[in-house]
Amino acid sequence: MGNDFLPYLNSDVVVLQNSGKDELEFFKKLKNKQMSRIIYDVDEILDDEYSLELMSLCDEISVSTPFLKNHYQKLAKNISVVPNKIPFVWAGGIYSEQIILRNYRKHKNRPRIICLNNDNYNEDLCRVIKDSKDEFCWIFIGKCPEGLEGKVKVVAEPTLGIRPQFLLSLEANMMVAPLKDTLQNHAKSNRELLEAGALGLPIATQDMTPYKEASIQFSSAIEMIKKVKAVLSDEKIFLQESKASRNFIDRNWLEQEENILNYRNLCNYIYE
Repeated sequence: MGNDFLPYLNSDVVVLQNSGKDELEFFKKLKNKQMSRIIYDVDEILDDEYSLELMSLCDEISVSTPFLKNHYQKLAKNISVVPNKIPFVWAGGIYSEQIILRNYRKHKNRPRIICLNNDNYNEDLCRVIKDSKDEFCWIFIGKCPEGLEGKVKVVAEPTLGIRPQFLLSLEANMMVAPLKDTLQNHAKSNRELLEAGALGLPIATQDMTPYKEASIQFSSAIEMIKKVKAVLSDEKIFLQESKASRNFIDRNWLEQEENILNYRNLCNYIYE
């Protein structure tokens, strides 16, 4: 980030998302130009010196979860929570109840399950997945957890632009989203719930902070596999949970007025 940008930044608001020595120097030059407001936007826990100094000097911090707000509250008095959402224009056209039901019946004998949060599969989870490999087709995107090589299906990570269509093409019947109990994971957003909702798929999640709104939660590997079996063995329960996912995303598309208002309120003085 060089000085060439400075003459063009005649803006009411500047939102910073990256952090480092160059960004800190850039920020100080912005402050010298007396910008109306500088906001630091963050969706994870950062502890490096440049990020923390930037956040302490900004006019406001924008975070994606209440957990992050509590975490950073000592750095700034002005912290706004703007939850992450996904746009309808990006993923709103992939849902079809007909396709959901068709795929359920097509793969009834060996349901297909997308496994999210690849770095969060401990030994117990890997064991239940390995033990049920003939009962379920477990699908990992991008990489395979150690010990599951040859036991699960692994597909290449798609580009962001085609991710919704790619997930649809997997003909999955359910998703699972385990999380290890770490500070960073408690701070993360609920993107997995949003993706499941866009697809209309039931999703079983770890019973942790990001997924407190999930209708299916588990605390252990054994509980996860029991709940997966309960959903996928009964068409009525499956459709019920599919509708629960859709109800969740229908409240959480980015384009909805309430969600757009969150961004507007962040910079509300522009509209006065």
